[in-house]
Amino acid sequence: MQIISIVQTPCRVSTRPRLLLAKASAVWLWPGIPLTERRGVTVQAISADDTRFWLSKFLGPEIVGRPVPMHIAQAAEYLTKGDEAAAQRCLDRAGAATLSPEGALLARAVATRLGISVPDTPIAKRMSLWDRRFVSDLAPIFDRFAEAANWFDKAGDWDPEKHPRWPKGTSEGGEFRGQGKNITATTRAQPSRHRPQRRSAALR
Repeated sequence: MQIISIVQTPCRVSTRPRLLLAKASAVWLWPGIPLTERRGVTVQAISADDTRFWLSKFLGPEIVGRPVPMHIAQAAEYLTKGDEAAAQRCLDRAGAATLSPEGALLARAVATRLGISVPDTPIAKRMSLWDRRFVSDLAPIFDRFAEAANWFDKAGDWDPEKHPRWPKGTSEGGEFRGQGKNITATTRAQPSRHRPQRRSAALR
């Protein structure tokens, strides 16, 4: 009988682009939208409706029927315990890594406004549901997340392949370089009541 020896290797930081991130005791959606909030010593997910609102802007209406809020709630439980790596694994299993065509347009518009990069994530193959004018009208609602967006972009958390690591042999060896300070979820992610009027699916 053949005996297979399994050697456990150290867990490495994922180098794939992502749209959901467990960092600084919170769950974040690109570009820096907090999907959790701290209540005392507990990290809790924001409401499922508010979560779906933000997710659908970048991942399309298809995301609404998926159990992503459940994964975020599970990640919040791990963050309460201080286990950021386990929280990130929950998020990576959420199936929220593909931009919708209109979400890709919005991401580029938001990135331009905030002076940041868009993660190199896949884009769904279908027609966009929004035209460019609607995207332009929608992009300003993300301005309030500019501070977190800038911090994460410079730290290289969304798209690690584009950012350098600390050199091996240092205490931070193998980790991605940050900005020397931490970010906290000070801006609430409650959606604004004012939303631009929806336009036709045709791109203009």
